[in-house]
Amino acid sequence: MSLENSLPDDREIIAAFERYVDERATNGVLFAKSVVSITFDGTTVMVVFDPSSVGASDAAFLGANPFDTLAEFVGTPIAFADDDGRRLRSRVEKVHVALADGQDLGTITTAALYRKGAGDQWKLGL
Repeated sequence: MSLENSLPDDREIIAAFERYVDERATNGVLFAKSVVSITFDGTTVMVVFDPSSVGASDAAFLGANPFDTLAEFVGTPIAFADDDGRRLRSRVEKVHVALADGQDLGTITTAALYRKGAGDQWKLGL
């Protein structure tokens, strides 16, 4: 099978991130419960959070965030040296997050996520 045939399509990428967020929401994670959309534009996974959907103000929501950017949290599916992560990283270059009102919450690259998750430098194919 050629690499092109093994690349995940847009729906598979979105579904992988949705599964992760849904699993975390089921386990009571406030940040996951507040995700209102996940999209993919061909290189970037974009995730929108709505704090009001979980009864929080923007300030309280952001104040409780333990990450430099919530992109680290939602980027978990591409952060590790497993087959799923490798497959998703073949197309995802970065993860971008925002609030429902459009406030930019940051972006993290695939390389930075891999370094945080796997503890190693990422290069194409990993």
